[in-house]
Amino acid sequence: LGGLGGPGAGVVLVVDDVTMRILSSLFRLSEVMEAGVHLVENLAMKGADGNYLRRQPLRELPAVYLLTPSVESVNRLIDDFRAGSSPAYRSAHLFFSSRLSDSLIGKLRKSGALPHVAGLQEIALEVVMHESNVFTTPASAAAFHALFRGDTSPRTSQSKMQEAYRLATSLATLFAALPDTGGGGHTGGGARHSGGGGWAMPLIHCGPGQVASAVAAATQDKLDALATAHAAGRRGGGSAGGVGGPGGGNTGGEPEADAPVLLILDRTFDPLSPLLHEFTYQAMAYDLLPIQEDGKYRYSYLGNNNQTLSKEVLLSESDSLWRKYRHMHIADLTATLDADYKSFLSAHHASASLNRGGADLRAKAEGM
Repeated sequence: LGGLGGPGAGVVLVVDDVTMRILSSLFRLSEVMEAGVHLVENLAMKGADGNYLRRQPLRELPAVYLLTPSVESVNRLIDDFRAGSSPAYRSAHLFFSSRLSDSLIGKLRKSGALPHVAGLQEIALEVVMHESNVFTTPASAAAFHALFRGDTSPRTSQSKMQEAYRLATSLATLFAALPDTGGGGHTGGGARHSGGGGWAMPLIHCGPGQVASAVAAATQDKLDALATAHAAGRRGGGSAGGVGGPGGGNTGGEPEADAPVLLILDRTFDPLSPLLHEFTYQAMAYDLLPIQEDGKYRYSYLGNNNQTLSKEVLLSESDSLWRKYRHMHIADLTATLDADYKSFLSAHHASASLNRGGADLRAKAEGM
């Protein structure tokens, strides 16, 4: 990003709703700005009237488009460089979160945006990170109903298959983004593909449910296509690998001993968990406090001059205490907190006054 706009100029980063969620889950806004971004714009934002919001043209700056390969996003991109009007930006560097279909590439080639395109790349990154080991796919709101609806007509069957492949696309980008920690370079089940940084083909297992089987098969197709594209240096199809059932194997060859395993289960495998309630610190916090979806929490407290003050905290991977305690059972957390508090006081003698009821406000402030 920093090398695209020239010294001191910067770039405009243009996103859509999905890539905004992906970006926000990986970086703080300050980190994005430090990389040379002058402004972040969401081309999918709409006003109260349902129309797209107009964005200010910045024709002296180049734009980096980080988009999902959807019809809406490509159309909005083309609108920024429509023939007969002044372009919104000096140039366009295009990055798509997954494979751009041939039809959308053809549409882009025929548009007035093509002369302004300085580069195009598919970066294979379409998961939203919530924790260091927890992610979700940016599925549509109708995904659950589309996947678990009965096959009552060819239309519902097609809708189910489309949703399965949409989920598979996101899952495949996860493995393409993960670094390969081993060596090798052959193909087949559990194969490693060194092109574009190297990634390991997972061994896929799935549960007995129809949805899990459909998503597993679609994911294998997507991974095979990615593997072939890495090997050939271009897009393509492929037939390496395979999908195993419960306890099954990979039909594309012997997997390497350290090959990653992707286990896909659908809700029919465990229908009771949604009816239970977790007793972890994280669950309690989200039950009792107005924590926003992005982990932000604002609370009020009484200051030194009896003034009501407010503070906003971010419960995320950057908070070491939140990382340590969030998955602990409440009963275990109580004992751990007490032990950690006493350990803190013993290690910080100035804070020991906080534990004495007779300490005045000044002593407590010095202890903090």
